[in-house]
Formats: sequence, C-alpha cells, structure tokens
Amino acid sequence: MFKNLDFFRLNDQLPGDIARRKAAGDLEGAARLIKARLAEDTQPELAPRLRAELLRLELLPTDYVFTREEAIARVKAEWPEFTGERFDALVDDRMAVYPRGASVPRPLPGIAAALPQAGPRPDAGGAG
Repeated sequence: MFKNLDFFRLNDQLPGDIARRKAAGDLEGAARLIKARLAEDTQPELAPRLRAELLRLELLPTDYVFTREEAIARVKAEWPEFTGERFDALVDDRMAVYPRGASVPRPLPGIAAALPQAGPRPDAGGAG
C-alpha cells in the first residue's frame, strides 16, 4: 500500500541498477526492477523509497501529452515553415523538453512557450 509518507524518502539514493536505468531514460526498465525489488521484500527500509519512485515513474508519462511528431505538426499548423530540424534545435538548446532515451515518444510540455524565445517567425517581418 502506498503511503504519502513514502515521499519523504525521495532524497534517499536509489539502488545503482535502478538509478542507471532511470538516468539512461529506460523508465520501463527502472519500474520493472523496482517491482522486482518490492516483490522480493528483502529490504523493508528501502521499500518506501522504491514505492515513491515507482509512482513517480508511472505518473511521468502523463506529463507529456504529445509525441515529437504531434508537437511538430501542431507548430506547423500555425507556422508552416517550421521543420523537424528547428524542433530538434529547440530541444538541443533546452527550450523544449523531450526525454532522452525514452522507449516511447513523450510529449513536450514547454514547446509552445519556447517558440517566442526561438526568434521571430519568418512571416512576422523579422530577420530569420
């Protein structure tokens, strides 16, 4: 049973194998390892941290509402000259967020806010 108190353990270190999968973007692999550890029930002191991380990993995809292709299409609907290369440049410049190594494309919550910072639209009369 998940308890809100589990979140107090989020600053505790994850076991190395789980931390490596998470850092590499293999969220499903990290969740699988967490479930296996919880099922083993050999480290009860680690269980609150693992439960909190598992919930975090399970909820993370709900923060991303568009795939890369959907995000590009939405921008192109208003800016036809927008390209996948421009999108990738925004991601590279950290003006939009796209989880690296995700096995399933995740949405980009910051893309719309990032566009005004990316320079003027070609049809807006500015340079570029």
